[in-house]
Amino acid sequence: MLETITRTNAEIARHVEVPSACPSVVVAIAPCRSGTTAQLRVFAEAGVQAHYQPFKAILREMEQGGDLDFRIPDGIDQTIFIKETVGPYTQAQSTLDPIAILLEAGFPIEKIHLIPMLRQPLATFASWIKVNEAVRKYFNGAIPTNDLLENAIVSYNTVYSIRQRAINAGIPTTTFVQESLRDNNPEQVVRSLLGASGLKFSQTSVRGWRDLKPMGEEGSNIFFHPRGTEPEKDEGSQIIHQILLHSDGLQYVSKEDREIDDVLTVEQAERLFKSGVYNFYEEFRLAAQTDLGLNISPSIEYQEFVRRKGKS
Repeated sequence: MLETITRTNAEIARHVEVPSACPSVVVAIAPCRSGTTAQLRVFAEAGVQAHYQPFKAILREMEQGGDLDFRIPDGIDQTIFIKETVGPYTQAQSTLDPIAILLEAGFPIEKIHLIPMLRQPLATFASWIKVNEAVRKYFNGAIPTNDLLENAIVSYNTVYSIRQRAINAGIPTTTFVQESLRDNNPEQVVRSLLGASGLKFSQTSVRGWRDLKPMGEEGSNIFFHPRGTEPEKDEGSQIIHQILLHSDGLQYVSKEDREIDDVLTVEQAERLFKSGVYNFYEEFRLAAQTDLGLNISPSIEYQEFVRRKGKS
């Protein structure tokens, strides 16, 4: 499988053009539904171009027999932000490695800053199921829930491995968990995150979003690939991103207990727990506390889920 992953990332890299006047790049990577799309606003309002999943867009075009290229913007003294996610529908999507793609394309390693991100696993997977149902209704490509579960586990492993390789390679890394926003003031979280990325804080990075240009429109500083795939463009994407599209600022979006209980079985939760993804999450949580200088409570969502299910 490793050979297939390496080959796929190399094929994506051939569609990435690196300019001679290379900017610095901040790359956020997480399993789908981990809160990464909101970070587009955070970084765009900090004054940098924010790009929505250009490498996954290339991969999806390849999977459909199409062709798509991405040119990294010029600007030797500039910084850009790229947000990518792994999962949920195919093995290739679940093993996407944006750092490997950048390096294979010839991007200088010393200009990369990585933000690996995780969200609590049960909340994440419950959201995957919800999105899968929206895809079944509005698009093509929905898959059986058990396949989705295995892809989720692979995706957590992928993000964990990307972080480990980046640290070993000396790439500056700021670890983030979505629950930092639950336990801290969002402004404090964003100040720490942007500061670690060498960027200045702006109030509009955390509030006043309803007054901003829609994501992807000229003047928003947010770029979708290919153009025309902005979440406002179709009903299915609006449903998938509905909370973000109607939010006035950065916030922690919690899952109600019933939202998890109604879609997850005890067996699925146990599969996630035994796979080791909670060990990954705990390591990320501790690293995020150090990297951001914030307190973040340990996850008890699995134990609470089992307790609730035992009572029902």
